[in-house]
Amino acid sequence: MLDGFKGVAATEGLNSQQATAVAGFYNDQLVAAEAAAKQQGVDWKEAVVQDKEIGGEKYAETCTLVNKAIANVDGGKEAQAFLDEIGVGNHPALVKFLRSVGTGFREDNSGGGGIPAGSDSPEGRLKSQYHTMYNADGSSKY
Repeated sequence: MLDGFKGVAATEGLNSQQATAVAGFYNDQLVAAEAAAKQQGVDWKEAVVQDKEIGGEKYAETCTLVNKAIANVDGGKEAQAFLDEIGVGNHPALVKFLRSVGTGFREDNSGGGGIPAGSDSPEGRLKSQYHTMYNADGSSKY
């Protein structure tokens, strides 16, 4: 990047002092943008912690459900890395969305009602795929 900048500075006729001033200004802008992005992440996390729907006493459960949602994407590796890279992992809307997704995944995949989820019967496959639509006894919620 520095070589590219030197080329532009030379093409534009900037002397060493002018080029140094522009480079310094650009560097200051990058530092300020990075600090602002870090602060935004801190502010978002605080908003999540304070949120009545997902924070407070529900914060630990929210973290568990969000992690469960992310883990079910690809084991969480690429998804988590992507969220970390772009810095939106603590955005309240994303946390609410992922919490909602996480509630759809169950530790126990049995559908109840005599036909286990995941069995080869059509009803078992439906219960496995749409487990949130069934009560613990296997009866439909709707």
